[in-house]
Amino acid sequence: MGSDETRTSTTEETAADSLARELYWAAPPVSGSASGTRSVDGTSDLAIRWGEIEATLRHDHASGPLPDDQVLQMGRPLKRSIKRLIFRLLRPLMRRYDRIGADLALLGLETSGELEAARHDNAGLTAELQELRSDLRRSEAAWEEVQAALQASQTVAHEHDVRIGSAASELEALSRRLASAGGVTGVAPASAPAPAPSPGAALPDAFYWRFEAALRGSQGSIEQKLQQYRDLADQLRAQHGGSPLWLDLGCGEGQFLALLQGWGWRVLGMDISSQAVATCEERGIDAVQGTLPDFLLTYDGEPPAAMSAIQVVEHLPPASWLPLLQYSQRALAPGGALVVETIYPLNVDALANWFFGDITHTWPANPETLRVMAGFAGFDSVDVRLMNPDEDERPQDYALIARRS
Repeated sequence: MGSDETRTSTTEETAADSLARELYWAAPPVSGSASGTRSVDGTSDLAIRWGEIEATLRHDHASGPLPDDQVLQMGRPLKRSIKRLIFRLLRPLMRRYDRIGADLALLGLETSGELEAARHDNAGLTAELQELRSDLRRSEAAWEEVQAALQASQTVAHEHDVRIGSAASELEALSRRLASAGGVTGVAPASAPAPAPSPGAALPDAFYWRFEAALRGSQGSIEQKLQQYRDLADQLRAQHGGSPLWLDLGCGEGQFLALLQGWGWRVLGMDISSQAVATCEERGIDAVQGTLPDFLLTYDGEPPAAMSAIQVVEHLPPASWLPLLQYSQRALAPGGALVVETIYPLNVDALANWFFGDITHTWPANPETLRVMAGFAGFDSVDVRLMNPDEDERPQDYALIARRS
């Protein structure tokens, strides 16, 4: 009997010691405690409660085993203390978890917004790419048109070279004729080559001038364009002094000659149209009727200080351009100048509207072609002046200004 009681007492003591150790090590040590009592901030109540229970267990163990209801009653406050401790320990973690959850939710919203913005940007880039592809296709089509136009220009240039070669042959014959005639003075043999007459000569006067008026515009607009020669006229007049002579080939109704008179020049006009010459005379302007070849071959009057052919060469076949320049160079007074104005063929709109719109035009005159011809004809300096820009600032006309020494 005694041995059974001893075993029971030993078992209870072992269980009590085991429970005490588990509860003791379940609590963290109290910071700064000399005895090593385990606790943390917020666990001092648990440590105190544990001390009370440990003392009670040791006291009661010495007195004998405790009833179960008493043991349970003693454990309830400890259980509550443990729950409070766990809650206190977990509360910062729960708060942190809540903050992390909120941050994740906010990050999700931001990511969603960035994704939507990226989708929008991608749509914009796709549209821009499609537009660039369309521009590329248009550029390729335009380049093909340019290549076709270049090929056509090369063909025209070749034909032009052939025509210039033919004109050079005629020039040789003209040079021999000029040498035998002693210059431009006098009448040359009828068989000698000369500038061909204007195609407009085959049209009735009344129709031709109505046609020209419809294409060239009003008198006021024509005179406004001719004002661009005021600086050249003043320079030449100052150079020659007094009231020098200006000879206008293809003078029309005398718009340019009237301006020149107002600028202090003596003038003489020549035109194939009897109606144009009559209009000049009504305005008090000296003018003669005739064809350009006959006039240049038979003119033996005062050498002019200046000559002009305004919108004339496009009416003549290219083979006559070089003789026109040669005769003019020899007719001019020393220091004189020749002005040749025509449509600017490098502006395709001007070419389509103004050159091909006139049925009396024969061939567009490239400025470089006339420049080379003028140099060959003996002019000492040749300039090209671009004129009358359109709404896109592209010249519609140009003037070749050739000077002799």
